Amino acid sequence: FLGCARCHDPESANRLGPDLSQVGKTTPAEYLIESVLNPSKTIQKGYETTSIFTVDGKTVTGFIAEETATMLTLIDPSGN
Repeated sequence: FLGCARCHDPESANRLGPDLSQVGKTTPAEYLIESVLNPSKTIQKGYETTSIFTVDGKTVTGFIAEETATMLTLIDPSGN
């Protein structure tokens, strides 16, 4: 559970995974078991990581927090 809480903490402003508080009501048990055993097998839309390659040769990876025509804001995997 502690590993899950890192990404699924409902108290976090920068939650990196979906809220699991109601998941048992809407998700089949088989899917839940598979997700616990292999959490990265299926990623819910909106929680995928994105890699950006900058013009100066750097690679930045994170979750899209905001996107406009001129700006892209990522949250890194540690939640920053």
